[in-house]
Amino acid sequence: MLSRQIHIWRVPLDTPPTQSDILSPDQRDRAARFFAERDRTRFHNAHTALRHILARYARIQPRALEFRVNAYGKPSLVNAPGIEFNLAHSHSFALIAVASSPLGIDIERVRADFDVIALAHRFFAPAETALVRADPGRFFEFWTRKEAFIKAIGMGVSFPLQGFDTCADRVNIYSPTDSTAWYVQTLRPDQDYIAALVTTQPNINLEQFDWTGPF
Repeated sequence: MLSRQIHIWRVPLDTPPTQSDILSPDQRDRAARFFAERDRTRFHNAHTALRHILARYARIQPRALEFRVNAYGKPSLVNAPGIEFNLAHSHSFALIAVASSPLGIDIERVRADFDVIALAHRFFAPAETALVRADPGRFFEFWTRKEAFIKAIGMGVSFPLQGFDTCADRVNIYSPTDSTAWYVQTLRPDQDYIAALVTTQPNINLEQFDWTGPF
């Protein structure tokens, strides 16, 4: 169904939730740990939308979806193994990417209340740092691209952030451990937000949708 296609769903997170029993006990416990009501609502809405959206592709009931996580915390579906997905959220929006091959997605709200040059020197590869020094406005472009890559490979921050750069459409891994090629593109999901998608497919049919509920 999703051969050479990637679907990206934009989810508004500040809508008052109307469903309370679709999440697993573990997900409800995680939501309850947030101190602020706004953060509990955003977690609830992101994961409720995730269940509904994935259920459409898996053709099973949202409550029936079973998740597992790898050693680095990346989730996958137990009872729909042919579906790859990734969830990212920032402030008022989440993005959910769905495909038939590995992928990662990240979203950030662009802001200017910290020293992006210092952060680039700390976390970016030299090639990326040089581009941010030339244009500090590109910081979040590279931040999301790097986050999307480490989510795509399923290793999180255990993979050294300075061990690759995302300056081109193909991720440049300095010491690759296999022959997998990863491709990255920047997205603009909303005003003041930037996102990035990383996949193993260089030429994809990308479709974007807005999720309107239920929550």
